[in-house]
Amino acid sequence: MQFATPGQNTDGPAGNMGAAVIAPPMTSLKMKGMPYSVTRDEIVNFYAGSNIIEDSIKIGVLPDGKLTGEACVQFNSDEDC
Repeated sequence: MQFATPGQNTDGPAGNMGAAVIAPPMTSLKMKGMPYSVTRDEIVNFYAGSNIIEDSIKIGVLPDGKLTGEACVQFNSDEDC
C-alpha cells in the first residue's frame, strides 16, 4: 500500500530538476486495526471538526480487492493531528 502527499514529486530519487513544487506542511496519520468494512464517509465522520484534508483519505486494498483494515489521512497541522 502506497501513500503520496499531494504535490509530492514522484519522479524518482533525484526528482525532476524542473520547476520546484512547494507543498504546505502537512501531518499524516496511519490507522490500523479498523473494521474491514470501513468507508471513507465513516472516517470523515470520525474526524469531524479535526480539520482533515478529505481528499487525502486512502484506504488500504489488497490485490484481490479486500480491504486491509488500514488507512491514512492527512491533517492541515500537527495540532489537528
